[in-house]
Amino acid sequence: LEEFQERDSGWALSRIMNLTININKCNPLRAGCRFEVPREIMTKRAVINVRSMDNACSAWSVVAALYPAERNADRESSYPHYTTVLNFQNIEFPITLKDVTKFERLNDVSINVYVIEGQNGQKYICDRCLHYFHSNEKLQLHIVDCQRINDCAIRLPSNDDKWLNFNNYNRRKRVPFVVYADLECILKKTDSDQDESTLTYQYHHQVFSIGYYVRCSYDNSLSKYRFRRDPDCVLWFVEKLRSLAHCVKKIVVANVPMETLSSEQRETLHSATHCHACEKPFALDDNRVSDHCHLTGRYRGPAHSNCNIRGVIKKVCINFCVKNGIKCSKTLEMLTVAYGESTLSKKNVYKWYKLFQEGRENVNDEPRSGRPSTSKTDENVQEVKEIVLKNRRITIREIADDLNISFGSCQSILTDVLGMTRVSAKFVPKLLNFDQKQRRMNIAQDMLNDVNDDPDLLKRVITGDETWKIEIAHERTKIIKDTAERSDSRNNVKLQFIDSYKFLSTSLDKLASFLNKNELRILQCEFQNLSEDDFELLIRKKTDVLLLADIFENFRDKCIESYGLDSAYYYTLLGFAWDAMLKHTRVNFELLTDVDMVMFIERGIHGGLSQCSSRYARANNKYMQSYDPSEPSTYLMFFDVNNLYGWAMCQPLPYLRDYIELNIKFRTLAKNDFEKNLFKLMNNAVFVKTMENVHNHIDVKLLTQCDGRYGAEAMIAKPNFHSRSVFSENLIAIEIRKLEVKFNKPIYVGMCILDISKVCLYEFHHEYMLPLYRKKCEIMYTDTDSLIYRIECDDVYDQMKRDITRFDTSDYSTDNPGLMKDENNGAILTEFVGLRAKMYALDTKKAKGIKSNIVARTITFDNYTRCLNDEIEMTRQQSCIRSKLHQVKKITLYTISETKIALSPYDDKRYIIQNSIKTLPWGHYRIPL
Repeated sequence: LEEFQERDSGWALSRIMNLTININKCNPLRAGCRFEVPREIMTKRAVINVRSMDNACSAWSVVAALYPAERNADRESSYPHYTTVLNFQNIEFPITLKDVTKFERLNDVSINVYVIEGQNGQKYICDRCLHYFHSNEKLQLHIVDCQRINDCAIRLPSNDDKWLNFNNYNRRKRVPFVVYADLECILKKTDSDQDESTLTYQYHHQVFSIGYYVRCSYDNSLSKYRFRRDPDCVLWFVEKLRSLAHCVKKIVVANVPMETLSSEQRETLHSATHCHACEKPFALDDNRVSDHCHLTGRYRGPAHSNCNIRGVIKKVCINFCVKNGIKCSKTLEMLTVAYGESTLSKKNVYKWYKLFQEGRENVNDEPRSGRPSTSKTDENVQEVKEIVLKNRRITIREIADDLNISFGSCQSILTDVLGMTRVSAKFVPKLLNFDQKQRRMNIAQDMLNDVNDDPDLLKRVITGDETWKIEIAHERTKIIKDTAERSDSRNNVKLQFIDSYKFLSTSLDKLASFLNKNELRILQCEFQNLSEDDFELLIRKKTDVLLLADIFENFRDKCIESYGLDSAYYYTLLGFAWDAMLKHTRVNFELLTDVDMVMFIERGIHGGLSQCSSRYARANNKYMQSYDPSEPSTYLMFFDVNNLYGWAMCQPLPYLRDYIELNIKFRTLAKNDFEKNLFKLMNNAVFVKTMENVHNHIDVKLLTQCDGRYGAEAMIAKPNFHSRSVFSENLIAIEIRKLEVKFNKPIYVGMCILDISKVCLYEFHHEYMLPLYRKKCEIMYTDTDSLIYRIECDDVYDQMKRDITRFDTSDYSTDNPGLMKDENNGAILTEFVGLRAKMYALDTKKAKGIKSNIVARTITFDNYTRCLNDEIEMTRQQSCIRSKLHQVKKITLYTISETKIALSPYDDKRYIIQNSIKTLPWGHYRIPL
C-alpha cells in the first residue's frame, strides 16, 4: 500500500478485492563471535561474537557469517579455521581499515565498518539510504523525501567515476556469431476454465518443431542451418546451443597471428593521426600499436595501446599466467592491480585457473604417429552408416556435428572405412528409371500450366507458409468446404520438392536466388509427392528462419552504416540508441554525487499533461456540407507538435542537436516506413533512457537446489526476500529486493526534456492562441504533444496562412521539429467525443489499452456518443498469446481470450460536472465538498 497509495496517475485505494498469500519456510542464517565490547553495546544484547584467543576476531566474524554453526555459535570449534577458507595474504592481524578493501578483493565479500568515536560531532545516519548528516534537522528534512522515494541504500558515483560517456568502442566490430531461431506450435484446445471473469485460456501452444540458423560474420563456411521436428525438440535445441557455445568459445579463445603488413599498411600505421578504435587523436607520447582481428588475423588499423588491450578478455590473462607457471594467488593479485574493482572475483579466477591448468580438451584421442585415431570406433562407424542410410542427402558437416566428431574423422569413415562416394545433390536423369522420368515430366507439365495461370505461384511457394499447401489442396480436390476440413486434407496434396532443395547450402545468398527466373524454371521441374516432414523442412521452417536472418542482417548493416555500431550487441533499441547518441555527440554527462540533489531532481519529474477538459463538441463552418449559416462559425482543430522531444533535445545547451538532426536527415532519406519509424524511435529512445528509474530494477535468481549457501532456502531467509514462483520440482525463481541502488543515470536530462516540452505547448496556447481568439478559443482535449481546440471564427485556415511561420504545412515533414501541424492534414473535423484521457473519437478513433485492429473493426463513433450520453461501459474481447508459468521441458504459451473495458464514461483524472460535458481538475474550488 505504501508503494501504491497516491502515486503515479493519482490513484487512490478504494477497496481490497482479494489477497494472495505465498507461504515459504524461513530458515535464517545464524552467525556470531565474541570479544570484549563496550558495556553500552553488550547490554543491548544485539551483538554475539566468537570467543577468539588471538587477534583474528575479524576473521572469525567473517567465517561465522559465511559458515554459520548449527550450535555453540560462540565457539571457534564450531567453524572451519579461517586460514582454510579465507585468503589473508599480506594482511596482518588485527586488521586495519586500510586492509579492509584488500580483504574484500581477495575474498569477494563486502564489509561495512561502523565506528563509535569518542570525539564530539555526532553523525545522524538515515536508516533507509545509509547516508549521514551532521545535524538532526538536516536528517529530518532528508527523511521526508527519502521515505517516499527510497526503500534501499543509495550508492552514488565517486569523483573518479562520475563522468558518463561512450566507451563501448568494441561494439563497432561485428558480433562474430549470431543465432536466429524459429519454432512452430500446435494449438490444442484447453478446458474453458476462466482465470478470472474476463480471462479465458483457449489454446495451449505445444512446440513440435524448431529450426535455427547460425550466422558467422567473418567465415560463411561456419554458418549452418539445423532443424528438428519431434516433441523433444526444445531439449534438442538447448543441447545444440550448449554445443555451439563450446565450439564458439574455442574459436574465440584461439588467437590467430596478425598477417604480414603491406607497405601501404605500414605507412598508414606511422602516419595515422587518429585511433581507429576510439576515433580520438594520437598524442605525441601515445604508444600506438597495430590492431588486428584475433579471429582472422586481418589488420584493422592503428590504435592506442590501451584501446587494443581493452578488447582482451581477462581470462586470456589467466591462461597466460598458467602457461608461465605463476601461482593462482599471484595471478589474482596481478589482476587486481591491473583491473582494480572491475577484476574477476576470487572464485572465478580460481575456477578458470583450474580449467586452464587441467586443459579443457582431452588430447589422448588425437591421432599421431604410430597411434590411430580412436574416433574410428566400430560404434562411430555404425552410427555414421545408419545416419547416411536414413538420409542420403545429409552433409558430412551435419554428421560430424551430430556425433561430436571432427570433420576429417567423419570424412575418413565415409570414404576409407565405408567406401562411400558422393554424387551431385541434384537428381541425375540417367539414374532415373522410366516411371520416375514419366512422373517428373507429368508433374513439371502441371506446374508449368499452373504458373502460366498464376505467375506468382512459385514466389508464394518459397516465401509462404502452410496455408499455401492448403489452398492447393482445395483447388485440386474440390472437396474442402470449411477450415475444419481443410486442416484434415493435407495428405491430399500431390506436390513435393526433391531432396536437392532441402537447402543444403547454408549461404543467405541462396534464398534470393530462388527468385531468379532460371532457378524458378528448375524448381518447376522438381515437384513430386510431398511428405509432411519435407514440407515442414522446406517451407515452414527453413524459409522462415532464413528470412528472419536476412531481415535482421540487413538491419545490422543499416545500423553499422548509420551509427557505426552493431545492433546485435544490444537487447533493445533503447540501449542501442543511447550508445549511438553518446558515440555521435561525444558528450560527457556529469552524474550527481549528492543524495539530496538526486531526490530534488526526482521530485521535479512530472509527465506530460493528458486530460479531457470538455467532452463533446460539433463544428459548424463553411467547409462542411451540413453548414448552418444561422449558427456561429466554429472549427474543431487537432494540432500536433512535430517531433516534440526531438525539438526539446535541440534546445540550449544543444549537445543533442547533432544527433537529432542526424536522425532527421536519415528519416528524410528513408526508403520505406520501417526506416522512417526506426529513425523516429532513435530520437525518442534517448529520452526514455534519460528517464530510466533505477528504483524499478529487480533481482531475480533462478535456482535448481534448495540447500546450500546459494540455495532457495538461503534466499528465502534473506531479509530482502520478496516473492517466488515455482516452475517445477527442480527449478524456482526468487525475486529479492535490491539492498543497494546505484544512481548512474543522468535523470536531470530527462527532467529538463519533459519541462521544455511542456513549455512548447504552453507557449503556443498562452502566447498565440489566447491573445488571438481570447474567449472564442476552448481546449477540448490535450495530450503530451497535441491539442484539440474548438475555435469560433470565420476561417481558421486563413489565419494559419497569415501566421505560417508557426505552422508546418508540408504534409508531415520530418525536418521541422517544434512546429505545430494540422494532424488531420486539412481534413475537416465535424465532431468530437472525449470520454477521458487516451479515449476520444474524431475522424480517427483512439482507445488506449485496446488493440488497434479491435478499435478499427468493432468500435464506431456512435459507440463513443452512446457511452457518453447513456453513461454505460462497453467491453470488447481480444485474443493474444501469453505465458502462464514456464516449465522445464516445454514452453507453456497460451492463446487467451480476454474481455477488456473498451469505452468508459468515467474520468479518473478530472471531476465531471453533473449534467454537463465540462470537467474540472481535482482540487478546483467549484468542486463540492
